[in-house]
Amino acid sequence: MDYRIEHDSMGEVKVPADKYWGAQTERSRRNFRIGQQMPKELVYALANVKKAAAKANARLGVLDAQTERAIVAACELILSGGADDMFPLVVFQTGSGTQTNMNLNEVISRLCSQNGVQAHATCFLPQYTSAARSCTARVFVPPSKALQPHSEV
Repeated sequence: MDYRIEHDSMGEVKVPADKYWGAQTERSRRNFRIGQQMPKELVYALANVKKAAAKANARLGVLDAQTERAIVAACELILSGGADDMFPLVVFQTGSGTQTNMNLNEVISRLCSQNGVQAHATCFLPQYTSAARSCTARVFVPPSKALQPHSEV
């Protein structure tokens, strides 16, 4: 089997070359091997959230149209079942679902890069929150466009 080397805050990790996920997913796949696979319905639900957030962020002017199209196309491929084998994680993780979220982020980023769009930086849009950042899963409202303090978009 061929591998590529991915990097994260813990260092290097070998990832199968034919997979779209990255270091975070690979570490989770190796460390949590008990339980059933994450239901595809949950993966699809998260893909729908990321697709909607990409559209909202583009509408707000914080995501360019090319990146929006690439993220939406990646999410649509996921929703069609065309990337089901890229989501290998099991339901028993650390409890917060961070690995599943990162699995989506890594796959979306790699799919975008195949279309010439480097969406990795977009997956970590700056936010005015202490919550975990994820690939366009939150709608970023820059101060110049904010309607009210604490308003929801």
